[in-house]
Amino acid sequence: MQYPNLLGIYQRVTGRENAPMELAEHRKNRLRELMDHTCEGKIAELARRIARSDNYVSRMLYPVGKSQEKPIADKMQRVIEAAFALPRGWFDMPMGTALPGQTQNAPIRLMPASDPGLEAPRQYNMTWPFKRVSYSRITELQKTLGYKQGQEAISDIDKYLDIAVMKWEREALAVKS
Repeated sequence: MQYPNLLGIYQRVTGRENAPMELAEHRKNRLRELMDHTCEGKIAELARRIARSDNYVSRMLYPVGKSQEKPIADKMQRVIEAAFALPRGWFDMPMGTALPGQTQNAPIRLMPASDPGLEAPRQYNMTWPFKRVSYSRITELQKTLGYKQGQEAISDIDKYLDIAVMKWEREALAVKS
């Protein structure tokens, strides 16, 4: 069975010249997400589960281009996918999808912004930017709380996120001045 050239598809879909760098960063983010979700954020546990040294796993998590950084090659992706019973190609899926133990493995669906002048980004261009709070963690919280309380929780999270974004927008304006 032949599998599609995911990098080629990614480049055609996004039209991005630096797609290899973005894809490598995305895969490192997926590895960190997997480690946080299944190994309590512990490099040693991830290393144990894939039968590699802590140092090797740590270097796979280094930023792209850092000295002694270890890329997550196709062969290593297959090793990790097998160790965690992940579907083939898992590293190239959107953040927050197909995590072990997840009840629903659907891609992230973005709701249109409340301002009609804004559009939600296309799903295939979107990467979940948060490392400590995964998309699946938010959706599981909603399910656990039920509809009404889940909506209240999302509203609270949205409010605090807005406060943080406004803080950094002010910081950005101060830097520009």
